[in-house]
Amino acid sequence: MAQGLVLGQYFTLFFFFTHNMAARLALGQRFAWLKLATRSIVTRLALRQSFTLLILVTCSIATRLALRQSFALLILAQV
Repeated sequence: MAQGLVLGQYFTLFFFFTHNMAARLALGQRFAWLKLATRSIVTRLALRQSFTLLILVTCSIATRLALRQSFALLILAQV
């Protein structure tokens, strides 16, 4: 009997907390701040710069390898 009352009290507190308007608003504010942070212009620009730098680095490596292969083929063709 006592266990049932304790479980009932825990369930009531859990139900009250999850259905409390203040708790919902607090959770909603956290998600809103997260959305604002991810959608901010600064974050977008930083991500674009990162991708641009990544593309530049990979393109330069590919260009270097292509140039080395071209020079190697040119040397082999002359020999």
